[in-house]
Amino acid sequence: MTTSNANFASPVAFSVRSQAYGSHSPALLIIGAGSSAITYKAPSAPQSGLWFAVIDRTTLEMPLSIIHADNTTVPSAIQPYLDDKYILVVASVSLSMLDTPQGELFKFLDKYGAGRGLRRMINIATQFGCGSYGFMSYTLVNTLFPPEGQGPAVGFERVDTEMNVSALLTIELRDIDVSEAGKLWTPTSLSD
Repeated sequence: MTTSNANFASPVAFSVRSQAYGSHSPALLIIGAGSSAITYKAPSAPQSGLWFAVIDRTTLEMPLSIIHADNTTVPSAIQPYLDDKYILVVASVSLSMLDTPQGELFKFLDKYGAGRGLRRMINIATQFGCGSYGFMSYTLVNTLFPPEGQGPAVGFERVDTEMNVSALLTIELRDIDVSEAGKLWTPTSLSD
């Protein structure tokens, strides 16, 4: 578990960067700015995969940070965090076009906010193959809640098809009153 200091004024900057192929800069998440910013880095990864991180919506601590290399299964370590007290962060780590999410992993990402960005990446991989686009960069952020009866959740995504370019997603967190749970940091679009 990684700890933080969640004493920010709302809204607060929230940015996620994937790790591009060939880059020595790890995927990372930055909350806030300046000397009070919280920076979380993905663990080092020996191969292509996705960084799954979970952020506590009250403390902004990171209780889970793993690299998942299997592109067809959901990481079992994420199961305890599947409720509205957490934010899901997904960022690619040197993601090969051969390893785009499929099967149960695709269904999971779709349920928790993936949309056009993930589908675009998969379409490019399917139509052009890894010979044209060997690696892509992808990020996703959304709250972790089971949207039963509401259809898939709408998350925040960014995909970049340029080789050696990291996808950079910039949004905000707002301290929003969520009924019985009280105030929880909630991902939102950048304000005007």
